[in-house]
Amino acid sequence: MVTSGYSSFLHVIQSRLSSNPACPTLRKNGKRPCAIPRYLLRRFTDCLLLCILLTATQVHAQDREVRKQRILSERVQERTANSQQINIIRAQVAASEADSMALVSLYNFSGGVSWFDHSGWLQKPVSQWYGIVLNEQGHVLSIDLSGNGLIGFIPPGIWTMGKMEIMDLSENQLDFLSTESVANLTSLKELILWGNRLSGPIPPELGQMPALEKLSLFQNRLSGQIPPELGAIKTLKQLYLDFNGLEGRVPAELGEIPELTELFLDANNLTGRLPVELTQLRSLVSLFAGFNHLDGPVPAELAAMPALENLSLEGNQHTGYIPAELVTAGNLTRLHFAHNQLTGPIPEGFGRLFLLTTLDLEGNQLTGSLPADIGDSRNMRYLNLSHNQLKGPVNALPRTLDELHLRQNQLIGAFSAVIGPITSLRKIDLRENAFSGTLEGVYSHQILVEIRLSNNQFTGAFSPPCRTMSYLEHLDIAHNKLHEIGQLTEWEFLDTVQVSGNQFDFTDLLPNAGLIHRGLFSYAPHDSLITRVTGNGIEVMFSVADSAAGNTCQWYRNGNALNGANSAFVRINIHDEPVAEYYCEITNDMLPSLTLTSTVKTTDATSTDIDHLPEKIEKITVGQNYPNPFQTETVIPIIMHNPSRLKIAIYDVTGRETFTLIQRIMSAGEHVIPVPAAGLTSGIYRYVVDVGGDQIVHSMVLIQ
Repeated sequence: MVTSGYSSFLHVIQSRLSSNPACPTLRKNGKRPCAIPRYLLRRFTDCLLLCILLTATQVHAQDREVRKQRILSERVQERTANSQQINIIRAQVAASEADSMALVSLYNFSGGVSWFDHSGWLQKPVSQWYGIVLNEQGHVLSIDLSGNGLIGFIPPGIWTMGKMEIMDLSENQLDFLSTESVANLTSLKELILWGNRLSGPIPPELGQMPALEKLSLFQNRLSGQIPPELGAIKTLKQLYLDFNGLEGRVPAELGEIPELTELFLDANNLTGRLPVELTQLRSLVSLFAGFNHLDGPVPAELAAMPALENLSLEGNQHTGYIPAELVTAGNLTRLHFAHNQLTGPIPEGFGRLFLLTTLDLEGNQLTGSLPADIGDSRNMRYLNLSHNQLKGPVNALPRTLDELHLRQNQLIGAFSAVIGPITSLRKIDLRENAFSGTLEGVYSHQILVEIRLSNNQFTGAFSPPCRTMSYLEHLDIAHNKLHEIGQLTEWEFLDTVQVSGNQFDFTDLLPNAGLIHRGLFSYAPHDSLITRVTGNGIEVMFSVADSAAGNTCQWYRNGNALNGANSAFVRINIHDEPVAEYYCEITNDMLPSLTLTSTVKTTDATSTDIDHLPEKIEKITVGQNYPNPFQTETVIPIIMHNPSRLKIAIYDVTGRETFTLIQRIMSAGEHVIPVPAAGLTSGIYRYVVDVGGDQIVHSMVLIQ
């Protein structure tokens, strides 16, 4: 893909560099532009391509790690909540001697004196020891010392308590597990050891417990292979081995556990293919095997698992197509295939899965267009198709979405039509596509938290009404073709704003100076401002539309500063002058890190304004207002040839004077007169410039 696109990419780089007035490499002896030798440009392009590829790899790795850490945090919270046991009536009986001795051994070998709560231990009857529940015969029924500061190891004596049903030692710092007599635990239903420091291989002896229903070794430091002996626990329903360092293949024997409902193997170093035997688990509801090194195609047989609701194989090395059979898995609720090497189109039919709430296919090599039926989904809340090679228009999307992620594809479409019907959006990420249109369609989405729309083709303004999107935290509209931005300082949760690479001027940016100076606002560099051209074959006026207070302008001719050309416009007599290039640089003391550079225009350029060159009388030259049409403010450029009394009045289409803009003596020189839109309604107006009884009339258009 890099090779085939090299020539076109080289041409783009050449044209971008050659047209960039701020590029220092194009200046030679203070003039601009100058040619770059092709061999140097090719070397530069090779380096740039390599940087892009390396950056993309790093971004994907970071996204993968962020996702992995988020899952870990969610799992810890979920399993901490699930470990809360229902209160059991404590039997006030004497404990058996054997169980008492085993508990004393646990106390001594796991730092009992340093536990967060060791109330009653070794001081009161065993039935009153913290975390211990006895049955009526005096045998230990359950041990719950989760999150209690245990250190050291679990001694062998603990496995002699044959009547124990629950042992929860999670969220401690235990680092060794002795299982010499684990077969004695004939009644144990739950062994919960997650969140410790257990290392080494999983003891195969754990497969000898005949009544075990839940085995949780999540978030330890276990290594080696998953023992196939675990497949012998026919009563097992929940197996949590995620977030360890386990290696090797997933044993096919795990497919022989008939009652297994939850299998979590993700975030290990497992390799090979997912054994097809796992698809025989008729009771399995959740299969999570992501963030490993599993490879090969995704088994199509997964679609035939009758109870499967949650399937995650993300972060592996799976290849081939997404099995079309998955669209027949009627109970499927969450599907995570992100960050694999899957190819081909997205199968039609996911939009018809009534229960599907999550479809995450980010970071693959998927091609084609979005499935036509994706908008038919009734319950989808999360759709992530970012970092693929999808192309074409985006039409209907699920109306129920909370999050929409389509970053870095080749998708097109009118923005308002894409998101308009999705009323519950909280996060939207359409970066690096070719979406177009204006952003007004986003203003009605009141609960948005993140807006990420950079590197598209949006035009117009981003200026939401007051008190809309009050929960917004992140706004990224960089690298589009926007020319106006509203004041954002009243949004109290906003902590990141990225607007660089547009056509905003200091008039747009200064109202947000509070956010900028707090470091929340990325506004530089910027694309070039538009240089307007008005000419009649004898004279040309170049102008830029930026009337912010505190601006300093400097015009350049063929790369050299023009002495005295320090206003928003410059007039050039071209009668005896060869064709030359002009542009303007604007700075402002409030934002010293930004220099706005206007587009380069030549003296033989076609006029960009409708009106002809400004009319001229002996005492004054009057230019056409800019911008025109305008929304909030426009300016009138004038040149006073001599000091004189000046009056500028604004008239509506009926000829009624709306207001007097200025009426005073003006000094000789160039002036820019601002015209506010406040108090005016949309329509055509005329401004009449009167100097000593001589009048010049121009029209302007207000659009609100």
